[in-house]
Amino acid sequence: MKGEEDIFKEGVMFDIISKDEYFTWLEAGLADKSNHTLKGIQDAWIISIMEERSQGSSGCKIAEIGGGDSRILLRLKNYNECWNIDKFEGLGQGPNTTPTDRL
Repeated sequence: MKGEEDIFKEGVMFDIISKDEYFTWLEAGLADKSNHTLKGIQDAWIISIMEERSQGSSGCKIAEIGGGDSRILLRLKNYNECWNIDKFEGLGQGPNTTPTDRL
C-alpha cells in the first residue's frame, strides 16, 4: 500500500487494497480466514496499520466510534486500552445492548 505522502502527491482520492496485500495479511494472521467480506478486509487493513505503526499493537489507547460488537477491539484488547464509543441502539444491524460477554 502506498504511503500517505505518495497518495497526496499523486492526487489520488482512494488507495486500493491489492490481492497481494490481503493474502499477505492472511498469511501473517492479520486477516480472518473465515471472513472474506468487505468488513473482514477492512479489519485486516486496520490491524496491519496498527501492527506497522506500533510494533505489535501494544500499549496503545484505541477508541472505535460506532463499534457495535467490535471485531477489532476484541482482537486488540489484551494488549491495549480500548474504548468502544457507541449508543448501542441497534442501528445498522448493531447490538441493542453492550456486548459484555466478550470483554
